[in-house]
Amino acid sequence: MRIPLLLLSALTLFSCKKEVQRSSSIELGDETGLEVTYSSRDISGDYFIPDHFDLDLDNDGVFDVRLNSSSNYSDILGFSPDANIEPLSTSFHVLIDKVPDSIFVHHSIQFTTNQSNEQIAIESTTYSCEREEPFSQVFETQEMFVPAPKTKGEVIALTDSYRSELVYFARPNEAVFESTGFVDQGVSYYSFIVHLRDCMEYPQGVYKYIGFKMTSADGTRLGWLKMSVQGSRIKMNSWAIQK
Repeated sequence: MRIPLLLLSALTLFSCKKEVQRSSSIELGDETGLEVTYSSRDISGDYFIPDHFDLDLDNDGVFDVRLNSSSNYSDILGFSPDANIEPLSTSFHVLIDKVPDSIFVHHSIQFTTNQSNEQIAIESTTYSCEREEPFSQVFETQEMFVPAPKTKGEVIALTDSYRSELVYFARPNEAVFESTGFVDQGVSYYSFIVHLRDCMEYPQGVYKYIGFKMTSADGTRLGWLKMSVQGSRIKMNSWAIQK
């Protein structure tokens, strides 16, 4: 019985993955102790043809994160950019800034006629990250999570704030115009709801570092993505992760 027990113990010992000891912080742009991948991928999508780029950061054959580029369109607001970073697994966490954000609301009603010369009423509600009118009211105050742009030489650590959720570099505006089905004294009422979300100030057209951490059986790795954002266009330069 001793030999099988010894064999079982040996198999158990070798099958257990030990957690690798890594530094709890890294300097952005410093490639020491990191696996670095260079890429000139240009992710440039639009309303008609969205684009995305999937990254396998730890080279395990499984994609960890997706960079999305597209735009939203409405007849009233036109095109607005949509660029974001989307985790493809719960092991990927992006470094974020927590930004307090006040949402303002503005109500108005307009009586007019449509193309058939029928009387209509348009009840407009605008939600905006900025005060649209002096009498716009605060609808709610919330905490937004946005990617934290960093420069070369800055240090990120495991103790920083990370989120494993989609976060925006550019968040699109939206507008919905529809009939309410309500008619009063021959006047048909319509609802016009607008969400204006273009108050974000992510640095445009310059390369910045986006920090991240990856969790796995052998511990947690820190890393960075080097990219630039211009509207909905994302241009890659490189990414790196601790060995």
